[in-house]
Amino acid sequence: MKKIVVFSVILILLSVLAILFITDSNDHKECSHIQETKTSNNGTVLVTTDKHVCKEKFNL
Repeated sequence: MKKIVVFSVILILLSVLAILFITDSNDHKECSHIQETKTSNNGTVLVTTDKHVCKEKFNL
């Protein structure tokens, strides 16, 4: 019984630490969205593209 309680407490602590690490080291804090629009000679919109640019700390 005591081993189960100790294992449960360790599992909960490791889970909390993992969640805190992930939220604290969020790579998307330094991200930006760039929208590029290409038009023709007469002014009509041909293509609109969205780019997601990030400076990643951790690249898995």
